[in-house]
Amino acid sequence: MFFPFRYRKLFWVITIILMDSTLFSQSNGERFFLPKNDDYYLNFILATDTLIPQKKQIVVSVFIKKEFATLTDKEHFAPYNFLKIRDLRNRNLLDSIPYYLDKIHLKEQQTEFYFLKILENLRVETSKKNSISHDIIAKTLKIIESADEKNSKVTYKFFEELAKFCFINKNYEKAQVYSQIYFDKNIFNKSKVVQQRFYDIQCLIAIAKNDSTNLKKYMNKAIDLAKKNNDKEALIRAKEFESQYNILTNNQKESLIQTQESYHFFKKKERLEPSMANNLAYTFLKNNKLDSAIYYFKEAIILSRQNTNNQENTNNYLKGLSETYALQKDYQNAYNSLKTAYSLEKEQEEKLQAQKIDSLLIQYETKKKEQEIKILRLNNELNNKTIFQQKIIFFGAFLFISLLSIGVYILYNRKFLNEKNEKLQIENARLLLEQKTRQMQLNPHFIYNAIANLQGLISQEEKIEANRYLVKLSNFIRKILEINRQEYISLNEEIEILENYLQLQQIRFSDSFDYEFITDLDPETCIIPPMLIQPFIENSVEHGFKNLPYKGHLQIHFYSEDNKLKINIRDNGWGIQTPKNVTKKSLSKIIIQERLDLLFNHNGKKLAYFISQPIEENEKTGYIVTIYLPLILEK
Repeated sequence: MFFPFRYRKLFWVITIILMDSTLFSQSNGERFFLPKNDDYYLNFILATDTLIPQKKQIVVSVFIKKEFATLTDKEHFAPYNFLKIRDLRNRNLLDSIPYYLDKIHLKEQQTEFYFLKILENLRVETSKKNSISHDIIAKTLKIIESADEKNSKVTYKFFEELAKFCFINKNYEKAQVYSQIYFDKNIFNKSKVVQQRFYDIQCLIAIAKNDSTNLKKYMNKAIDLAKKNNDKEALIRAKEFESQYNILTNNQKESLIQTQESYHFFKKKERLEPSMANNLAYTFLKNNKLDSAIYYFKEAIILSRQNTNNQENTNNYLKGLSETYALQKDYQNAYNSLKTAYSLEKEQEEKLQAQKIDSLLIQYETKKKEQEIKILRLNNELNNKTIFQQKIIFFGAFLFISLLSIGVYILYNRKFLNEKNEKLQIENARLLLEQKTRQMQLNPHFIYNAIANLQGLISQEEKIEANRYLVKLSNFIRKILEINRQEYISLNEEIEILENYLQLQQIRFSDSFDYEFITDLDPETCIIPPMLIQPFIENSVEHGFKNLPYKGHLQIHFYSEDNKLKINIRDNGWGIQTPKNVTKKSLSKIIIQERLDLLFNHNGKKLAYFISQPIEENEKTGYIVTIYLPLILEK
């Protein structure tokens, strides 16, 4: 949360005055450091952009001294390093910044500081470049995209850098676009200092483009704002822009007066830049005052050479000096100045190449060290593998002796264990088959379809039919659970369960089929394994009658023959099944046959089995299953 701008300056003054009481606590007479959260420090760093340069330098310096006075391990505390970088930048000590950047080690959750570190690295990387490569611009755009995704507060600062890169590359249109985005996204764009700086940037771009219209527009805004804030320094800068405007509009005399005023103001403040002397020299040159132009070109060259962070434009000042000498027809000095300019260019190019070579050498040495580390790591891994293999051999020998001992014991007890294993296998088979049978008895798809069908009836407000369906479904489930543990039930109970199941399916499939049960036996005395027939009936209903163009008919016939119980299940469905259902049906048939084998087929005797085959006769189709069981009558 930020204070309104009319109170913000007051806020910072109070912060500095009360810092002793707010940043430190007393304990046993000693002061100790109480760190704030990252947002606190980030907001402070960003908010310093709302201060003019002189105040910014003082505020940051005082804040560092007060805030971190009792912090013992300063260099490993990220906010301290970021503030030191800001302080160095304020004092134009750019060469020391990489030292503090290297000290910054962040945690994964410190997203804002992560982007702030990238920003500072980007500034260091491009600080002494006369042109910015496409790769750096592409990298900056990618960073902006990432920062936008994470809603970073620092995003607008990258647009400022992007505008600067385009300006350096003389792409002034893009510079204007990105500087506007920077201002629009700036969280402090209501600050008068930020607005003044934005107008200055727009004026510089307009001068570079020779765009007198935009220069006049933003120059007037800069002058009005500087007068309103009584900011003499900003007013002098605006007057310098007015001087450039007069040059563009051929008002050279007025331009000279304004440039001289700006020059002397900054010289008095001891903040003279080489570019200011150069601007004054060119203004004299435009007014045909060649001696004065020569004097100030020379001063620009001296200032440039004194400033270690700003020597890139020295050759431009030398070329300006050469041009002036040439106008005076002093060709010897003109030649010497031009020769010095080109020598300087060559020297800078050689220095740049040397830096590139140094960079390549560093990369080579780094790769070499990485290779050495890799070889060392591989040797360690090889040693570890050798030790591991020795352990494996020892363990293998121990295991072999142990297994040999166990083998002797197993051989000695083989007969007893074999008998026990056979019993366990039979019991496991029975339990597994029982589990599979229960799964077949209460098919989850059937329950799901039944509930879905019930929901359909309720949604159609067929309350009577829904109630009838619910009663039948509950009876069916209850009956299944009742017979779950019984090995045999009466034929009458089996028919009752099957009828309940078929009635549910008739409701589900809108009476698309009918059925009949025929029995030649006493259903009360004849007993059979429960739910043995249901899977075959399900196949007929679900697959045999599916999308049948006529009404399906299912017949279940119970009768005895040669002291066997025979069960015929016959339908008039599609007959031969599609491959889609073969796997599912084959699995159910295997489970049924396993169940029959476990119950009746012992000692190689085949007493219980079933035969299934399609019907294709007289243009009629269908399927018939015949189940053969021993006839068991209850006494």
